[in-house]
Amino acid sequence: MPILLSAGLIVLCGLLLFIVVVMSKIVVYRIRLAIANRYLRRGDHVRAIPQYCRLVVQGPSPSVLRLRGIAYGTAGRHDLALADFDEAIRMNPKFALGYVERGIAKGVMGDLPGATNDLDAALALEPGSHLALVNRAWIKRLKGDYNGALTDFSRAAELLPGYAEAWAGACVIQFHLGNRAEAFRNYERAKACGVIDKDLEALISNLMMTNPVHSRGGQVDPM
Repeated sequence: MPILLSAGLIVLCGLLLFIVVVMSKIVVYRIRLAIANRYLRRGDHVRAIPQYCRLVVQGPSPSVLRLRGIAYGTAGRHDLALADFDEAIRMNPKFALGYVERGIAKGVMGDLPGATNDLDAALALEPGSHLALVNRAWIKRLKGDYNGALTDFSRAAELLPGYAEAWAGACVIQFHLGNRAEAFRNYERAKACGVIDKDLEALISNLMMTNPVHSRGGQVDPM
């Protein structure tokens, strides 16, 4: 009887030790992920990438591969970003965000048809994806499909009225279409939503300089 009791205690202790080890690994994983994400939000890809690499070694997942791919893209390593997005989609063919990010990477690399296909795939999986709509709109703009781009920007703004990039994108397209008053109205909507990306702000400023118009009332500025 004492022998059986001792054996039971050994098994129990082993089980408890196993649980402690597993839980500690989970805690370390989550802490490292939080640190990597914080670096990524700050735009510090130099520190983010090594953290994500450790996470991938510890246990690759579509979401972590996507985040590392974004960090690689921020660092200008679009080839490595594309490889991570490919692997994320291979692991989960229904990973809509993976298709969005791969579409963005392909667009940056000049593969506009490939970018369109991936963003279409993302929207097939998640028709309400404002990220897919906005990025497909930018691709359509590069292809000269301004009406199609405006449709996507408008739909994204409808789905998420507080999405500054959707209104700002619509502003850009309205300038291209010659609808200056509406462009200024969309710009005001974008500013009301929050901070606009600095590169997008610069693009809009350039368009404003070549399309002088009062934002109030949409009247042409007498010059």
